[in-house]
Amino acid sequence: MIYRHIRQEDQHMAPWAGGCTCQLAIWPPEAQYADRNFLWRISAAEATVEESDYTSLPDYERLLCTTSGTIRLQHGEKPPVLLAPYEIHHFDGGIPTHSWGQCKDFNLMFRKGHCRGSMEALSLANSKEPLLLDTRKADWLLLYCVFGKVYTLDKTISVREALLLTRPENFFITGDAGSHIMIVRIWTDPHLSNW
Repeated sequence: MIYRHIRQEDQHMAPWAGGCTCQLAIWPPEAQYADRNFLWRISAAEATVEESDYTSLPDYERLLCTTSGTIRLQHGEKPPVLLAPYEIHHFDGGIPTHSWGQCKDFNLMFRKGHCRGSMEALSLANSKEPLLLDTRKADWLLLYCVFGKVYTLDKTISVREALLLTRPENFFITGDAGSHIMIVRIWTDPHLSNW
């Protein structure tokens, strides 16, 4: 198991049409978001305008949740979706998407036909009881601290920091009471992917 502590100074900030996005991790590491040559990308963003259009990403599926603020999304001609904090929303990155509302969000993009991903939000109610984190045999797992502090693998993960694990094994975490974290798991499809 290989793991890397991603501190705020390690993260890449960039503007987007609706505000600012912060890239937490991308694979392969040398990939560039602008070139669309990545297998997956995990980011945290802030929408600072009331309305915006999401970037078209026809080769990718997306998982999104807000960590602060409620937004409304419309994908093409489908009925709008109201997204409250920590609700996970899965959609096709190639469908035109319009957003209403200001928020902070957490985002996973993964290439269609090459890998799949999952996202979950956890609240650590009891700071003293270790929690076993099941990797579910993922190829990568990223833990992101939204609020509070998380302790694991001799690391302290503070707000807006992350821990990226490659070929992870199940491990224990603890945290300050009331801490909120996001967990992303990513699996490659060995029959389809050449990454």
